[in-house]
Amino acid sequence: MSSSRLLSRFSAVLYAIWRHRSIALSILLLSLMVALFARSRSEFAHAADSAFSADWRWITFAIVCQVVALMLIAVNYRMILGRLGHTLSWNFMARAHLRRHVVATVLPFGTPCVLCALRA
Repeated sequence: MSSSRLLSRFSAVLYAIWRHRSIALSILLLSLMVALFARSRSEFAHAADSAFSADWRWITFAIVCQVVALMLIAVNYRMILGRLGHTLSWNFMARAHLRRHVVATVLPFGTPCVLCALRA
């Protein structure tokens, strides 16, 4: 088989993957999650045992502190954007902050600003 024919087949495969990229990325992400869980099963089991044996009052207190912190951040964003003339609910701002936090945690190379720059 000639190299140009091999290259055209390779580009056809890449085009097919690109056309169905959401399915391909979902399968890749799921396989990476399964591999991570398979490699770290004992660590997950140890963490689950620690969480189940912890005092429920401390866990409840930690969750309440996180919710209060999230509400304060959302109210702060709302006040800042209100001074700029935007009216948004604190619920919307809390969701936006959580999205920003997830993106900043998941992306290894930056923050949501980098993601927006890459989309443009």
